[in-house]
Amino acid sequence: MNIDKFIANISEGLASPSRYNIIFPNGDESLTMMCNTSSLPSRNFLTSNNQHYNNKFKLPISNVFQDVTFSFINTKGLPQKLFFDNWLNDVIDNNTGLIKFYDDYVKDITIEHLDKLDGSVDYAIKLINAYPLDAPQINMGYSMLNEVIISTVTFTFEKWVNV
Repeated sequence: MNIDKFIANISEGLASPSRYNIIFPNGDESLTMMCNTSSLPSRNFLTSNNQHYNNKFKLPISNVFQDVTFSFINTKGLPQKLFFDNWLNDVIDNNTGLIKFYDDYVKDITIEHLDKLDGSVDYAIKLINAYPLDAPQINMGYSMLNEVIISTVTFTFEKWVNV
């Protein structure tokens, strides 16, 4: 590789990890605006060891998708946390312990990467049949006077696809 090819490759700009949108099924823009951190999930293969005579090799047998975690800045009244508390309650009712029907609580979530110059979507994936696994505890304390409450939520999903 020479320097001219390298410069040609980056002349349109580099992708910034600080430009993204998370679109939740209810279309609530406050969740999108308050998403503090996100990630693009991984995709791996589950493999099986095989051998043909003396040649050993691995064959892919299925996809493996890792859970993804988002964090959200909370505004007054913690509506961001309440949204996920309610979604968790749609999975397993906190009062009765009743596990709800799968199709009633799974939703698709879209993660968009945005161009840092004009804000247009330049890459997007959709998490298919996602639902929250947890909403960890939030620490509070008198020494945290100048901090904001951050809610972290981990989601599982069946697969992700390019949009």
